[in-house]
Amino acid sequence: MLFIILIFSFILIIKSSDMLIDGAAELAYYLRISPLVIGLTVVAFGTSAPEAAINIIASLHDKSDITLGNIIGSNITNIGIVIGIAGLIFTVKSDWSAIRIDIPYAFMSSTIFGLLVLDGLSKSDGLILGILLFLYLNYLWLLSKSSCKKMEDNKKKEIKIHRIFINLLIGIVGVVLGGRLVLNSSVEIAKILGFSEAFIGLTVVSFGTSLPELATCLVACYKKEDSIAVGNIIGSNIFNILFILSISSIITPITFNSKFMIDLVVMIILTLFLFVFCYTQKKVSRIEGFILTSLYIIYISYIYLRR
Repeated sequence: MLFIILIFSFILIIKSSDMLIDGAAELAYYLRISPLVIGLTVVAFGTSAPEAAINIIASLHDKSDITLGNIIGSNITNIGIVIGIAGLIFTVKSDWSAIRIDIPYAFMSSTIFGLLVLDGLSKSDGLILGILLFLYLNYLWLLSKSSCKKMEDNKKKEIKIHRIFINLLIGIVGVVLGGRLVLNSSVEIAKILGFSEAFIGLTVVSFGTSLPELATCLVACYKKEDSIAVGNIIGSNIFNILFILSISSIITPITFNSKFMIDLVVMIILTLFLFVFCYTQKKVSRIEGFILTSLYIIYISYIYLRR
């Protein structure tokens, strides 16, 4: 029964995230926000909504292992599985802006987070992460102003404002409810199977919450929108650390479990690999996609054996 609830919860989260993304994207379009910023913020933030819901609920219940495991595991999954599989199937091209700014910023954010979390994430650490997020959003805003194109008034009228808020409301409620169900069922499953909450957070929860990123990335690559695919993953990883962990640690300071040390290193190394792959060829080729996917499989095998 618990597994049925868990599967239902993931379906609810994915469908709700889809509505949330639609509503947020339409609102951004209605308010004349640049499509570039929509891709790097609205889509990235929307696909990170499941992680946010689960982490906020976990923080309120003082579940530090779920809080950290979900984010670290999601970031590893986003690169190892999402980019890896997309690279295997399509070959993922990246533009120079992502290579020059976004991927290095994701690497820097991961490294700073890794240093801060060694003695736990306090409220002040959360504020530091929040400041880094503000700087990144400011960069995106300046970037949007330089590339923003005016939209036609008649297109703006095609979008009904009440539909936007219905999508946003249902999306938010569904994501929060799904997040609570995932947290409760995964903790119970961990207890029944004898797995630690850290293991469940790094595997089941993180993979489930990365499904929106996987779906978005594959669809974007299929439609030849590779920059959206890369931007979504990098943006999601940045938001996971700088926004979700910032909020989580401000709600309840996060205790660091030394068991996560290897996972932190893997997350940082995979981000570095992604930068090297994109910098050298401006794409993630099928061979490089195979490397990322293989590294993820090795990593999952390792955490299964260490459980």
